[in-house]
Amino acid sequence: MMLLRLRLPWWPICLLSLLVSHLVAGQSHGGPAAGSALRFDKDLGELRVNPNPALEPEEMTVELWAKLDGPQPEHAQLVRKLARWDEPGYLLAASQSGYGCVQFRWWDQTLRTMPDSILSTWYYGRWHHFAAVYSRTRVCLLVDGAEVARQDAGEQPLRHDPGAPLRIGCEGLVGEIDELRIWGRALQASEIRANMYRSLGGNEDKLVAYWQFDDASGTERSANHFAFEGAPDLSPRLVESTAPIRSAAAIKQHRLELTRISKGREEVERVATKLPPLNAVIYRFATSLTGEAFGSGDCWNFVNRAMDMAGALRRDVYVFGDPVPLEEALPGDLIHFTNFSSPGFGSENHSAVLWRNHGGGKITVIHQNAPPNGKRVGLLDIDVGRGSGTTVVYRPSK
Repeated sequence: MMLLRLRLPWWPICLLSLLVSHLVAGQSHGGPAAGSALRFDKDLGELRVNPNPALEPEEMTVELWAKLDGPQPEHAQLVRKLARWDEPGYLLAASQSGYGCVQFRWWDQTLRTMPDSILSTWYYGRWHHFAAVYSRTRVCLLVDGAEVARQDAGEQPLRHDPGAPLRIGCEGLVGEIDELRIWGRALQASEIRANMYRSLGGNEDKLVAYWQFDDASGTERSANHFAFEGAPDLSPRLVESTAPIRSAAAIKQHRLELTRISKGREEVERVATKLPPLNAVIYRFATSLTGEAFGSGDCWNFVNRAMDMAGALRRDVYVFGDPVPLEEALPGDLIHFTNFSSPGFGSENHSAVLWRNHGGGKITVIHQNAPPNGKRVGLLDIDVGRGSGTTVVYRPSK
């Protein structure tokens, strides 16, 4: 796992989670395996469904099983109904704008982003269930039936571009998709958990579209009977599905996988839930990238991208918000060092995210492009009290 690279004795082996009971409320079912799944790679491109008003509900849930093969292209998307970044629509992505995590984006005057709190790295090579729920009051991202992110919808309906097709497996996605469902209502997490381990009949209330990917024609099993643009033959891309659907053995294996992920997310959330909202987003973003090479590898880019994810305002070069005393600094605050030198670290100019404030001038930062991690994001203990130069801590703000 990626965090083992840190080799820090006080760091938990995993970075992830939620209580397993919240993750796996679905019932195990015997019977046949899940049939076929649809393959996506560089030679097997996206599928499209022509625009249709039925695909444009004001409240919506999009859910699917996916197995990501490994590192994804910069903008790899599972499902997209968005023609342009400055027009209405939404997407559910495996990676977006170089940030390799599952995320839901939707248009509300501008395109808003709600990322998972961990990287897609944790999901590679195994089946996981991803769902995005939009209601007039809330927007939620769920992984394996557990809510991992939530934002306020501002009492606004989901807005659509009538000319945008529904696209599946866009921008070079590499992996497999099974059991894609689009609903014209906001499902509760309990409903998602209850149904994610089984197939549906197709006539469920407000089920807008439903693909099982079990035949070469791509039969859509809801009452709308949508067809893919160009009526493609899907035979070359149908593979045996090992998704945990209708198979007690596969469901058991999936539940074991959830225990692997659960511990670290719990540790992240233990800290993040006590922070101001902007700090929490920055803390989750920075922590989720630990051990990974990110973006250009520059410290300044890393800090600024974290602020972008939170919607925080940059005041100027190396000025990341409102200054706060070091003794009041919180995880998710931004730090800039100028002409700094200490026993374990020194730099003329270096930016970082505060990960822990231990008191007495001792801090742990998360950063990149500095020893000992180089271009990889990593943690570093610094004793500011024993250093020379200037250290400024900034509290992010809008």
